[in-house]
Amino acid sequence: MIPYFETHITEACNLRCRGCSHFSVFAKPKHKDLGEFRREFERLAEIEQVKIIRLMGGEPLLNPNWLSYLRIARECFPDCKLVLVTNGILGERLLPHRAALVDLNVDVTMSNYHINIQDTSLLDKLPYTELHEKGQLYNISLDPEGTRDPAVAFNRCDLHEHSWHFFQDGKFYPCCIAGTIHDFWDHFGLDWGIKQEDLGIDIFEHTASEIEAFINRPCELCRFCATDVRLGTYEPFSKSKGDIKEWTI
Repeated sequence: MIPYFETHITEACNLRCRGCSHFSVFAKPKHKDLGEFRREFERLAEIEQVKIIRLMGGEPLLNPNWLSYLRIARECFPDCKLVLVTNGILGERLLPHRAALVDLNVDVTMSNYHINIQDTSLLDKLPYTELHEKGQLYNISLDPEGTRDPAVAFNRCDLHEHSWHFFQDGKFYPCCIAGTIHDFWDHFGLDWGIKQEDLGIDIFEHTASEIEAFINRPCELCRFCATDVRLGTYEPFSKSKGDIKEWTI
């Protein structure tokens, strides 16, 4: 049983959040292939039970087929809590599909950044909603020197505490940072001596028990996570300037 995972249906985003923990500031704006999404979710359904699945990005409503991903996810996991996470800027795109959201039993969560281009009243027009106040981690506190004890960092980690696992392109990762840090490395030309493929585990090559063991133990990236610092870095929303210090200590 995996209690929770989140996955991207697009890497495109219409906000540039300072210190984005998914590195969407640097990601190439491409949508998840729908056929691959189905293939991966059908495999997942064969081997795993999942309590909560959150489809996000980037900004998921930038993907014109966003509803199709929800349909596939619900077909594969009829009993899970299924959530669409949006910043709400394109929220009007949800309104013509209210009946479908009811049929699919989809919760819509809006991340509230308290900026004037968001209209939180939109949620009053939708069936199942949540307004998530984003006192977001605008510095995820990476330690480029890799001096942290992985076990200590992992045990202090808020992402681990809440089982906020990440799934993308057929692989499970302990967290979103491990699953998306390649965009950070590529943008800044960094080599931390870790292969991206070593941070995730392939669902087509491993059993459920192997996957669950992998995502619930420290990985190599934990050496670079100053989780003791991160817990004190909550700040209001601001736009990213692309400065590496938004992500590092």
